[in-house]
Amino acid sequence: MTPLNERPTIGFMTNNVSEDGFAAQMWPGIMEKAKDLDVNVIAFPGDPLNAPDMYGRQMNRIYNYVNDSNIDAVIIASGMLSYHIGVSALNRFVESLKPLPVVSISEKLEGTPSILVNNTVGMKNAVSHLIEIHGIRRIAFIKGVEGVRDADERFAAYREVLQDYGIAYNEDYVFQGNFIAPSGIEAVNKFVRERDVRPGAIVAANDDMAYGAMEQLRRLKIEVPKQMALTGFDNNRETEFLIPPLTTVRQPVYEQAVMAVDMAVRLLRGEEVPEKVLLPTELMVRSSCGCIPRPVTLVGEPVKPSIEGCDNIPETIAHNLSAVSAPCPVDKSELQTLTRHLMESSPDNPSENFLESLRKLLVRSKDSEKELMNWQRLIILLRNNLLNIHRAERGIIPGFLEDSLQMADIMVGDAIEREQLLLILDQRQKSIKILEMIEQLSRTLNMDVIFNSIKNKIIPATAIRYLFLSLYDLDAINEAEVNGLTSARLHLRIACRENEDLLQGKSSITYPSRYIIPKEYLPRSERFTMILLPLFFMEDQFGIFLFEYGDFSWNLYNTLWHRICTSLKSSLLFSSLTRAESKLLKTKEELEKSNNKLETISQRDELTGLLNRRGFLTIGSQNLDIAANLKKSGHMLFIDMDGLKAINDSHGHDEGDNALVQTARILETTFRETDIIARLGGDEFVVLTIDTNEPFIEVASNRLKKNIKIYNQSSAKPYALSLSFGFIFFNDPHARTIESLLKEADQKLYEQKKIKKTGTSGE
Repeated sequence: MTPLNERPTIGFMTNNVSEDGFAAQMWPGIMEKAKDLDVNVIAFPGDPLNAPDMYGRQMNRIYNYVNDSNIDAVIIASGMLSYHIGVSALNRFVESLKPLPVVSISEKLEGTPSILVNNTVGMKNAVSHLIEIHGIRRIAFIKGVEGVRDADERFAAYREVLQDYGIAYNEDYVFQGNFIAPSGIEAVNKFVRERDVRPGAIVAANDDMAYGAMEQLRRLKIEVPKQMALTGFDNNRETEFLIPPLTTVRQPVYEQAVMAVDMAVRLLRGEEVPEKVLLPTELMVRSSCGCIPRPVTLVGEPVKPSIEGCDNIPETIAHNLSAVSAPCPVDKSELQTLTRHLMESSPDNPSENFLESLRKLLVRSKDSEKELMNWQRLIILLRNNLLNIHRAERGIIPGFLEDSLQMADIMVGDAIEREQLLLILDQRQKSIKILEMIEQLSRTLNMDVIFNSIKNKIIPATAIRYLFLSLYDLDAINEAEVNGLTSARLHLRIACRENEDLLQGKSSITYPSRYIIPKEYLPRSERFTMILLPLFFMEDQFGIFLFEYGDFSWNLYNTLWHRICTSLKSSLLFSSLTRAESKLLKTKEELEKSNNKLETISQRDELTGLLNRRGFLTIGSQNLDIAANLKKSGHMLFIDMDGLKAINDSHGHDEGDNALVQTARILETTFRETDIIARLGGDEFVVLTIDTNEPFIEVASNRLKKNIKIYNQSSAKPYALSLSFGFIFFNDPHARTIESLLKEADQKLYEQKKIKKTGTSGE
C-alpha cells in the first residue's frame, strides 16, 4: 500500500473531536502518539452509524472517504459508532473497510484487534468499596443501554458483588438508564418518589448519569454523601470538580488511543498484534462515596525531613498526571531538582531554592495556560507524596514545608490567573475580528468572493496551516446520490498550505470523488493532523472541507464550517439563477420559480428550514383570509421549548441547535401538510390550522406527546426534549388578524407554563 505522502496516514472514525465528550479524551492520545511515531492522522467526526436524523445522515457521508485511496489504516471508536446498529452490524461495516487494517476501541470486533477496558473489575471495586469501607448494603444501580458491552458488563459486575456479599438482588433498586444525564434524574425520582426506597448508595453505570442523579438529589435536599453515597464510571474531566467530587472508575481512554495508534502502525509494518487487549480500570476515591479527604494543611513540630524515597516522586507524579491525560510540565531531572530543593530545606534553612527554582520554571511556562494548569496538579501531587513520606515518620507534614507548598500554590495560581486574563483578552480581540470576517461570508452571493475571503483573511487570522475545500459537480449536487461517490467528481476550489495558494491562480482542479484531495497537494515531507467535514445544507450535500486547525477553540472553527455551508448554499442557488439568465434557455415560468426560491430563503428559518416570522405572517395571513371566505374554523398554537438555555449552557450551542432542529421535525411529523408551521425565533414555534374543529386539539396534543416520547427514547443525546403550548380555537376568521391570534395564543401559553411550574397540571 502506497502512503499518501512520505509517511503512512491513519484515519480516526469517531462521532466527535470537540473540546468535551468521551471521544475528546481520545483525540489528544491519537494526536500525540501519531506525532511520536511520525505518522499522519485524518479524523472523520461523523455521527453514530445509521443515525436516524437527517443531520447525522449528512455528517456520515464523510465515512465514504475511509478507503485505501486516502488512508493506510483506520482506528474506529466502535462503542460510540455502534450505538444505533449494534455490534453485529458494526462487524459487517468493518468488513467493508478491508483491506485496510482496522483497530477497534471499546467493542470487541471479529477478526479485528480490539482494545477494551476491564469493566467488570472496575465496577466490582466500586461496589465492594461501598460495602467494605462504608458498610452500605442497600445499593441502587442505574443501568446503561442494554446490549452495549460496557453497560452489560457493569451491571453484571454489580449483581456478582451483591451475591458475593450475600445481599439479595432487588429489582426496585435498579433503574434502566441510557447513559445520559436525564436518566440519572429520572432514576432518583423513581427510587425516592415513586418506589419510596431510600438506598444508602446509588451506583451509576457512567458519570453522565451520576451527574444527573447528583443534581436531582440536591434538588430533593438529600445530601451526598451524608444521606446517600454516589459513584460513577469513566472519570470524565468534570468529576473532580463537582461538589462533592465524584468517586468514579477511571477508564484509560488516553491509553486506549495511544495503544490504538501503536497497533495500527505495527499492522502496517506487517507485525503481529494481539486480537484483544484488556486494559485495567482504577477506582478514583473521592468525597461522594463518604471518604473524607485528608486535610490540605497539616502543621506539626519542626523536624528535619527525610529525602529517602524522593527519587521515586517524579515517576509517581508523572504516572498520576498521565492518569488524567495531563503531561508533566517539566522533565524528570528538573522535577527531581525541584523535589530535592524542597525536601532539603529546614526551619533554619528556608526553601528559597525551591521557590526560586519554581519561579524560573513558571516563567518558562507562562505562554501556556494548559501547562500552568498541570503545574497546579503537580503541586497537589507533590504534597500528597510528601504526606506519604512523613506519615511513615511523624504522621504530619512539617509546618515550614507546608508553608512552602502554600506559597507554591499561590505562585502557580497567580501565574494561571495572569495567563488566563491575557489569553481571554487576546482571544476575545482576535475572535471578534475573526467572527466578523466569518459573518461577512454571508453578505455575498459570489462564490469567488467567498473563497478569496477564506484564503486571504480567515486562514491567516485563524492560524489554519492547511485548508482544502472541494465541491461536487454543480449538476450532480441534486441529481447524483453522493453516498456512493462513484459518478460525481470533485473540484478543488481552495488549497492553502502555510498561507500559500497551491492552485497558483487556477480556479479549480477536477479529480475523482473517491479521493479527499489529489495526493500531490498534501504536504509530502511534513507530518499532518487534519479533520474532514462534509459541506451540506439541509438535504443538499455539495462538498468536503479538510483542515488542520490552529490555536483557537473548536467552537470558532465549527462556526466557520457552518457559515461556509450556509454561504455556499446561498451562492449555489444564486449561481443557478445566474446561469439560467445568461443562457436565456429558461422560460419565464422557470425564471420566476428561481426567483421564488431565492425569496423563500428570506422567509425560511436558516436552522430548521421552517417558515420564519416574516414567512409565517405572510402565508398565515393568506390562509386566514381563505378561511374567512370559506367560513372555516381553526386553531392557533403557540409552542415553547422547555430548557433550551440549559441545553446550551450544559452541552454547547451546537447541541442547542440540534434540539431546535429535532423539535421542528417532531412538529412536522405531528401536524398535517396543510398546517402552517414556523419558528418565530429563539425557542418559540407556532402552528396555524385551518378547517379544524374543537376536538382536533386533543388529538394533536396526544400525537405531539407521543412523538416527543418516541424521540427521547431513541435519542442518544444527554438531554430530553420537552414542549409547552397554548392554543385558541377560532370560528370567526373575519374578526381576527394573524397578529391578534398570535397574541392570544401566547397568553394561553403563558398561563399553561405558569400552571406547569406549580405542578398542578401537565407532564
